[in-house]
Amino acid sequence: MIVTSGDGVRVVPPVVLDVDWQVIGVIAGIVGTILIAISVGLISSVRKISPPRVMRMGQG
Repeated sequence: MIVTSGDGVRVVPPVVLDVDWQVIGVIAGIVGTILIAISVGLISSVRKISPPRVMRMGQG
């Protein structure tokens, strides 16, 4: 990674990148769990719908 200032000179002190991978892993796990829960909820609600009943809903 090249880090320079607006004038094009190197930044003093040098930039230190510190990524807390454990926190990122926890957040990714939480987001994944939420997405799976939403998917399971949608799938279970769609499975309860009867196709013939849905087809007749448009008839008035």
